[in-house]
Amino acid sequence: MIYFLIVVLAVALDQVTKYFAKLHLEGEAAYEIIPNFFSFDYVENRGAAFGIMQGRHTFFFIVTFIAIAIILYIFITEYDTLMGYEKVFLSFFLAGILGNFIDRAFRGYVIDFISFKFGSYEYPCFNLADSYMCVIIVLFIGYYIYRKIKDKNASKSN
Repeated sequence: MIYFLIVVLAVALDQVTKYFAKLHLEGEAAYEIIPNFFSFDYVENRGAAFGIMQGRHTFFFIVTFIAIAIILYIFITEYDTLMGYEKVFLSFFLAGILGNFIDRAFRGYVIDFISFKFGSYEYPCFNLADSYMCVIIVLFIGYYIYRKIKDKNASKSN
């Protein structure tokens, strides 16, 4: 039940932030939080990450349904064997998928509004749903590497 709640709250937070981004940022210049580093800037993304594959709605719907089906299948069939952190990872990843799916289904685009600059490099705008997925992927890879190193060291000491 807690994992369902994580999904619901994370999706709600994503949608509320996008609502406020649309309400306050659409048609406005970027709102700088930290000059030349961090700002809120309204973008309507009709593609995937970093704006690639613009206008491929059918493709995104198919991929989204497959991803949701896989995550739900894992939750249903492996629930008792999954570690707590794995359930949290899957919950936030599912929330990220659903957050952007809601945008595509009801708006035809995803609202992005978080923007970072690093010198002359401007990182593509993103939103909380994107953050959920990216952070979870990084955490999963980090934990996987940690487990491999730990297992390797444990086998050496035996």
